Amino acid sequence: MAAGAGPLEHPAQQDYEQRLIQRIRDGEHEAFYELIRPYERRVFAAALTLLRNEADAEDCAQEAVLKAFKNIRQFRFEAKFSTWLIQIAINEARMRRRKQRTDLIEPIEKDPGEEGTYAPREFADWRGELLGRLRDRLWEGVRNLDDVHINGSMAHRLAQNLNIRIEGVPGETLLATLATQVAISSGAACATTSAEPSHVLRAIGLSDGQARASLRFGFHRFNTDQEVDSVVSILVDCVTRLRQTRGLGN
Repeated sequence: MAAGAGPLEHPAQQDYEQRLIQRIRDGEHEAFYELIRPYERRVFAAALTLLRNEADAEDCAQEAVLKAFKNIRQFRFEAKFSTWLIQIAINEARMRRRKQRTDLIEPIEKDPGEEGTYAPREFADWRGELLGRLRDRLWEGVRNLDDVHINGSMAHRLAQNLNIRIEGVPGETLLATLATQVAISSGAACATTSAEPSHVLRAIGLSDGQARASLRFGFHRFNTDQEVDSVVSILVDCVTRLRQTRGLGN
């Protein structure tokens, strides 16, 4: 993707961003994610510096992105998009910090009511779409392994997780091997410190052995395609080596 083609100050990068902005203004709203993706971590970091709380900073970053989407027609092409976006995040963080300190909201516009309730239909679920795309990318990368199965329904599940089981490989061994390189769990999200098989997986009919052979992957909106591809490569390599080792042992 062209966002990684060179330094952000490079004229070619700014020209590419201007074309993206024009496409968004013309109604191609899905291009907005491509526009903001290189700056998501910086927006979050700017908010975190002021708010000093990760949950508040994440909410602030999301709100800043939505405001940028709403006001994309106000962006002036002579400015840098990254500067404009991060300034929106800083203003949002400062407003939230004032509210935390004084429990009063100082109006920043003549008519803030409309903005306070604005949620563009085309972009309201941008986070869910992003996480679902990352989840699907991971599944597409591992589904060709022999005897790999999704636990539960792919259609009816939260976008931010994927739970799979891989037959023919000791679950505890696979988990221990992967854990040195990937943040991963075999249990339920509410009991990641427990060695017991997930009660959720047992409730949907899996045996204790199948539950222990299962892996739960969680996704965050700051994860990237490259990180998902790296996890796929690591997982496939680990499964292949463990199956080969097991075959030699037999």
